[in-house]
Amino acid sequence: MMLTNGDAGVEYSIMHDVSEKWREHPLKRAVSHHITHSTGDATIARTRAAFPQIARDGECFSTPSAGCIRGGVTAECSPHDPGSQRAAHRPQTQAGNRLMPQVQPSPLGYRLKLLASYLCRSPVCPGPPPTAIIATTHRCNMTCRMCLRAVRTFNLPNMEFDLFRRIIDGSSPYLRYLSLDGPGETTMNPEAFRMIRYARSKGIRVMFSTNCTLLDDAMADAIMDSGVDLIIFSVNGATSDVYEAVHGRACYDQVIANIHAFLKQKRRRQARILAVVQMIILDETRSQVSAFYHRWRGTPGVDLVRVKKDVVCNRSMGAADERRARPRKNPCSRLWHGPPFIDTDGSVYASPGVLYKAGPVGNLKEQSLADIWNGEKMQAMRRSHIGGDISGFAECVDCAYLQPRLPLTVAGFLLDPFAAGKLLPLAEKLALWYRLPLFERFGSK
Repeated sequence: MMLTNGDAGVEYSIMHDVSEKWREHPLKRAVSHHITHSTGDATIARTRAAFPQIARDGECFSTPSAGCIRGGVTAECSPHDPGSQRAAHRPQTQAGNRLMPQVQPSPLGYRLKLLASYLCRSPVCPGPPPTAIIATTHRCNMTCRMCLRAVRTFNLPNMEFDLFRRIIDGSSPYLRYLSLDGPGETTMNPEAFRMIRYARSKGIRVMFSTNCTLLDDAMADAIMDSGVDLIIFSVNGATSDVYEAVHGRACYDQVIANIHAFLKQKRRRQARILAVVQMIILDETRSQVSAFYHRWRGTPGVDLVRVKKDVVCNRSMGAADERRARPRKNPCSRLWHGPPFIDTDGSVYASPGVLYKAGPVGNLKEQSLADIWNGEKMQAMRRSHIGGDISGFAECVDCAYLQPRLPLTVAGFLLDPFAAGKLLPLAEKLALWYRLPLFERFGSK
């Protein structure tokens, strides 16, 4: 259902306030005019009624899968890819007697366009997502019980640097935050730190998590030299016996020593990298939450201690039936702003929450991320969420990821993805320990 001036409710009030303020920005870029795949006159009329200040005559708005809308009228334009340096189309606006190139939206302006698309319940996005998860390797030296590796075989080769560079080059105008995580240990790809340096050279913030077993002094230097913004130390347990039960290896003392050596080196170098020590709540670790906080809180060099829900849930039985009986109040915002999951071979999955529970929605060796993000499979998933019936997508029914309520969802669009990632643990903590109703469903039981 599209929003109108009469029935938009809270969504329209929020978007109206935001767009009014943004209209006065020096770039004078309001929230983008919203179109559907069909780009019909009725859709244009409804959107212009909801957001009259952003659909002015003479302005041009476009998407990869549809033509341009110039003042509400479809115009013939050359095919283009907003995520590519090869874009053939450059929208222009008239100033006096001169045609002036339209200024590319700032990161905030682009996120506002994504938010408008989400709130207007459009299956089409204005471009690719501003955040993504990329797996650089399937290799790992652990057998963690909560990992997908416990129930599935992963044997693809490492991602090649050339493929990674193509992904970044095709998405860097829009991509702002990148997580190098997946079913493997990131540090086991020899090209991992080169990839981080390349992404950082394009202004993209980068993070990854590690099991810390390979974290010697040389690797600590390589991590800090790469310019990575945030690193997560995965330590599931506050004692050696629980750690071994979860990770499948008796190396707890060595891991703790490696982390402390890294933190010492971080302080010596005055590195700005954010260090997070993280534990997942499992049957084995539930009784050690307090001990985990006590051990790591206040440790010099540790910026955050995080205890989070298990969102993989590879040991859950019957959970899908329980989730099927609890319909969503709002569509999954990850289908609009991401992150998608990109495997080592370039396969793109709609969201990490549906990882390997369904086939990929495309491959970056064959299409751009912008084209995949607005492809038929992605639009079909968005339509199912918009219509409130996701029964046709078992991977969505069985997804154990958090479902934020609308205010938190809107904040997720407005905030820089890196800032949102840093604030998410706080929201989780408030929901987990203080029972604040920030989420429709807070993970799995």
